[in-house]
Amino acid sequence: MKTKILTLGEILLRLSTPKQNQLIDSSKLNMTIGGSETNVAISLANLGYSVSVLTVLPKNEFGKLATRVLRQNNVETSAIQYLDGRMGVYFLEDGVGIRKSKVIYDRANSAFARSEISFESLQAIFEDVSLFHISGITPALSPFWFDATIFLAEYAHKKGIPVSLDVNYRSKLWTTDRCREFVQKIAPFLTFCSAGSRDAATFFDVDCHTYPTLSEQYEQIVRKFPTIQYLFSTKRTVFDATHNKLKGYLYERGQLFESDEYDLTNIVDRVGGGDSFFAGVLFGCLEDMGAFDAIQFGTCLSAMKHTIYGDWQSFSKEDILSEIHQKNREIQR
Repeated sequence: MKTKILTLGEILLRLSTPKQNQLIDSSKLNMTIGGSETNVAISLANLGYSVSVLTVLPKNEFGKLATRVLRQNNVETSAIQYLDGRMGVYFLEDGVGIRKSKVIYDRANSAFARSEISFESLQAIFEDVSLFHISGITPALSPFWFDATIFLAEYAHKKGIPVSLDVNYRSKLWTTDRCREFVQKIAPFLTFCSAGSRDAATFFDVDCHTYPTLSEQYEQIVRKFPTIQYLFSTKRTVFDATHNKLKGYLYERGQLFESDEYDLTNIVDRVGGGDSFFAGVLFGCLEDMGAFDAIQFGTCLSAMKHTIYGDWQSFSKEDILSEIHQKNREIQR
């Protein structure tokens, strides 16, 4: 039976400027649905997994829109709760050339951020779940979700359910000290973790002067938190808003594997690239591809996401494997 994956997180309304426009000059905005955990859920569902989302949506047209998008992408919605309130929003100003993209959050007092669901009702959702995915965004939204995220991770761990975390630090949502407190509390329950060199120093308290290489830093994290079996991250070289280079790294059983490097030109949309990377690596590990093939798959999925507008993409396993192995860019007929 296929792994059933449960994700926890807020679904957002994304309002973005037309390409090359600044927010201050835009009379129109494009509307889509997004959010880190949602992006991972949709990616994994399109890769063939059974995925359910645990979230809170407002009882209005935006909540209906988000639910429809999930169902259209084969994501199970029975764990969604609907409350009075508003939808969390983020505004995206697309960058171009030397001008960086910008994000403005408007998610305070959203239905999700204000919710305080009973822990008992949350536990019941874990029946038949075989992997629980979260990010460092959810605990930043309220004291309740800080405690609930840790509680649910511990609950899943005690039931033998692997827990995956994308640290995903957002400086506009909380402080590094508060995020460090969260990471230190939840790390003993993790199996999969996406964290880079800066995260190792800032949130896992690794001395990166004593341990300068990523492999050494990951080794120190695993020594502190031996439940973590997989650590992964990307290295992104930014030339400008539409030209990046991307490489992925995966640490498993004391060995660091690295992917091919992708030269990404004419980037359509960078948002969600990290979520696609996480989903791809997780998929490769769950499919027992082997560490090298898993990091190749995850990095390729992320690279392909950069060619798609919006927070998420719907590539299949066959799409990504074809891209990894193809030798030319001719039209597929």
